[in-house]
Amino acid sequence: MRFRIGMTALTLAALAACGPATEGADAGAAADTEVAEAAPAAPSQADLDYEALTASWDDALHESCGPALQEALGTRDLVDGILASVEDPDGRATAEVEDATHWMTEGNAALEGVWGALEDGDCGAEVQTALEETWQFYVKAGTSAVQATQMVAG
Repeated sequence: MRFRIGMTALTLAALAACGPATEGADAGAAADTEVAEAAPAAPSQADLDYEALTASWDDALHESCGPALQEALGTRDLVDGILASVEDPDGRATAEVEDATHWMTEGNAALEGVWGALEDGDCGAEVQTALEETWQFYVKAGTSAVQATQMVAG
């Protein structure tokens, strides 16, 4: 499961990087810039939500339901970031942004539908299926968000 979110994150990030910042002279300037050591990042919303939901979980529950929850929350945050970066004053990517927003709404609703069960430590088959569907909704949103960034860039 962790491999899948890693691949999802890498794929979405790579596609998003195909925008204007990596084209032409900007790409050369970016390549010449040294990477400074960054301060430790603050916890993401996914980290905060995961900690809040799983604080009372035992190890078995973390093993059975934790990976799917982390995938869903992490993908949600990644897609939120990509979608927030879309600047489209000319409306060239309106349909893609609307599609991404639709799938984010579906994912958020699916997650909200099992939030109480997760808080109660319920990780039955229905909850796991809902988490998988949530992740799929967020991936669909991410695909549309990345397409929007590409349309705006190009």
